[in-house]
Amino acid sequence: MLRDVEGMSRADAYRLLTQVVVPRPIAWVLTDSGPDAAERWNLAPFSYFTALASEPALVGFSVGSGRDGAVKDTLANVLARPDHTVMVPHRGQLEEVQRTSEVLPHGRSELADAGLTAVAWEWPTPRVAGVRVALGCRLERTVDLGPGQVLVVARVHRAWLDDAVATEDRPGSQVVDAGRLDPLARLGTGGYAGLGPVLHPTGDAGWRPT
Repeated sequence: MLRDVEGMSRADAYRLLTQVVVPRPIAWVLTDSGPDAAERWNLAPFSYFTALASEPALVGFSVGSGRDGAVKDTLANVLARPDHTVMVPHRGQLEEVQRTSEVLPHGRSELADAGLTAVAWEWPTPRVAGVRVALGCRLERTVDLGPGQVLVVARVHRAWLDDAVATEDRPGSQVVDAGRLDPLARLGTGGYAGLGPVLHPTGDAGWRPT
């Protein structure tokens, strides 16, 4: 089966890529709708997400346009108020992640709709109660990737790790247990996946920088 991707519609190309580039980590992004909003905190999942650099520490997630080409609240919020929180949801939060992907009227909070609680921490935007990782981020830049698609590049200033998933092997250096983190991953056609057994190649001496 051979496909001409350049000749595909945007919808068909999306359908192809999201089914073959799997599993994809999920950025659960909490942004500030502003003090005048009826419900202040906006929460949405994005599966075009990855770490981009370590010096400076950068992560990126891609935001598509909403219905009728409208700018999504997440993008509008980080452009207006750059501080935001990026979280990695775990498998037990599947239903909440799916619920927060649904479109709500502007000014409504997905936190309230999904029955989630915001927790204050040492960053201007809160984290969601129950997550095991939260990154306090600030908008670094945006990159226009094409019609209706913007890459948000964010610098990580703070990190919160649940003590149940992380330990220090030396001062300032942490080891995260991937099994206990149990990150939720995105598949195509509406599917999700959990983390299977962690594999190590024969003779692996452990992590080393590249």
